[in-house]
Amino acid sequence: AAGTLALGLCFGAYATEVFRGALLSIPRGHREAGQALGLSPGRIFWRIVLPQIWRVALPGLGNLYLILLKDTALVSLITLDEIMRKAQVASNATKEPFTFYMTAAAIYLSLTVVIMVALHFLERRAGRGFVRNEL
Repeated sequence: AAGTLALGLCFGAYATEVFRGALLSIPRGHREAGQALGLSPGRIFWRIVLPQIWRVALPGLGNLYLILLKDTALVSLITLDEIMRKAQVASNATKEPFTFYMTAAAIYLSLTVVIMVALHFLERRAGRGFVRNEL
């Protein structure tokens, strides 16, 4: 429970910074334009600010999620039962570590690939109508 709490607090702080940076990247004139149109503060946030924040914050949040996925393996050394811990227990019982650790690696790889594909789809959807700056 302590490891879960520590990860939650740490990554919650990082996610807050991602959202804060995304919010600061929105020009103040966009909010002022919403006020000039007579929109309420809630409507300005939901209709004008949030879609722009989403587009800017999504890559950072995706990176944080992938880091969190990897850090759960570190917490498993403390007490949290997860994939690497199960692989360790199974390899100790059968004396065949390669099979179980490769299976755990394949599970982590598949989770990472699925998350990356989903994030790529979400980033493309959120970036519709915006010019992509290729480096």
